[in-house]
Amino acid sequence: MVTVRRRPFAELDRLKRELAVASTQRTEQYYLYRIVDTVVDSFFPVLSGLDDEINDLEDAIVEKPSKSELVKIFKLKRLLLKLRKAVTPMRDLFAREIETIADLAGLDRDSHDYFRDVYDHLIRISDLLDSYHDLVSGCTDLYLSNVANRQGEISKQLTVVASIFLPLSFLTGFFGMNFDWFTDHVLHGLLTFVLLGLGSMAVSAIGMWAWFKHKGWTADD
Repeated sequence: MVTVRRRPFAELDRLKRELAVASTQRTEQYYLYRIVDTVVDSFFPVLSGLDDEINDLEDAIVEKPSKSELVKIFKLKRLLLKLRKAVTPMRDLFAREIETIADLAGLDRDSHDYFRDVYDHLIRISDLLDSYHDLVSGCTDLYLSNVANRQGEISKQLTVVASIFLPLSFLTGFFGMNFDWFTDHVLHGLLTFVLLGLGSMAVSAIGMWAWFKHKGWTADD
């Protein structure tokens, strides 16, 4: 039995050594089944690694999303698309031609069960790819949502700061008017500077901050 491959395949080399030292000889369909099953099952370790990587990516996005997480999302999407392009034709082939494959010359009738097992594995792999694709799409939505929340928090903080400085600008503009009567009768003396100048601005800033805190606008969501 001959296998043709474009590059080294460690799983098939391991299978060849295993079958070479086996004490009993098996039928042709068994060897064909083991080869095809080894090729199909080589996807499961990759999918297991993807599962862990997606979980770590979700935790990183929730903690602090950055551009590196966005790059990982796009890489995972491309990898899942590449895996789907490899698995889907095999799944469709076994779904459509499983009877024809089992009837190849040299194979016994009980080989149907062997290839149905391979087809079941392909169905599992295809379902896992679909679920991982949904999870990665969910990571994209989670990333965009967290970024929007951070932008909202920043905008809220800037709005609070601008709102506090608004009455301060009014007060400094009002007391900065250089009218003769105003400067002669009101704006003179240290006590006036402390009470009307610094005191009114302090009361205004404290009052605005207390109002924002009462409304819950200063706390993080």
